[in-house]
Amino acid sequence: MLAIVLTGKGVAALQEAGWVAVSVAPVPHIELLGIYPTWQSLLAQLAILVLLAVGFVFNIRRGRQPLPSPTTAREALPDAD
Repeated sequence: MLAIVLTGKGVAALQEAGWVAVSVAPVPHIELLGIYPTWQSLLAQLAILVLLAVGFVFNIRRGRQPLPSPTTAREALPDAD
């Protein structure tokens, strides 16, 4: 949630500085949540949300793979002889 809020506030600050264009979107302004009525801030927040969702799904799928047993892990190591 923090990443989404900071993204919205960061884009809003860049817009105030004149570095990013402003295109008004039909959404409410909720400053506490970092939601500003511009397409640039909303699309940036959507991109962060998608990245977080992809990372979450990747970690869930990766966590479902069984861990190697201790004997399998030892067999994978080269012999020290």
